[in-house]
Amino acid sequence: MKLNIKAATATKSSVAATILALTLVTAGVAHSEDVGTITAGKLLVGSDQVYPPYDYLENGVTRGLDADVMAVIAPKLGLEVQFVDTRFANLIGGLQANKYDVIASALYVTAARAKVVDYIPYAKTGGSLMVRSDDDFAPKKPEDLCGKRVANLKGAAWVPELQKTSDKSCASNPIDVKEFATSAEAAQALLSRGADVVFDDAGVSKAAVVATGDRLKITSTE
Repeated sequence: MKLNIKAATATKSSVAATILALTLVTAGVAHSEDVGTITAGKLLVGSDQVYPPYDYLENGVTRGLDADVMAVIAPKLGLEVQFVDTRFANLIGGLQANKYDVIASALYVTAARAKVVDYIPYAKTGGSLMVRSDDDFAPKKPEDLCGKRVANLKGAAWVPELQKTSDKSCASNPIDVKEFATSAEAAQALLSRGADVVFDDAGVSKAAVVATGDRLKITSTE
């Protein structure tokens, strides 16, 4: 099970084609009516805004890598960005229900997701294993997690892969795969000893280490 994977903007075929054509092929500014968004003049963006450093709120304003990417794309489409805060596990469902035009929330590219959304990759990141700083346990790879309680973001790409690793490599001592609505809740479960490890995006894990005053540490290598 690899820890490195691409993150991408996910959208529908028509919007994806327009974004590619007007932002990557041409250098000009499009007219908003050419895009066909849900709300005229606006690009509605689904994002989990409790997922720093990719998405977070600062004084009521959406910040992070995904916000920066959208701030470059939207003007080229002649559109104004409007973020729709959505928990990670519900992002694709919200796109399918026409609650927003695109997802920009460090959504990893997987074969299963590619069957229901169209991707425009824009970043490469990886997963990290994180434990309490006072713990001697130092897992380097998913196969080291047999018998451990592993906290994950609900809906994360690696959750089904982690379950496969458990079935294949930990049959006699399976991994206890736990899912939480937000990464912050997963980290809190680790701090409160309700979990032994957190499996999360590398950037998110680094942000958690800083946010907790180094009470957590990353043990895997990227």
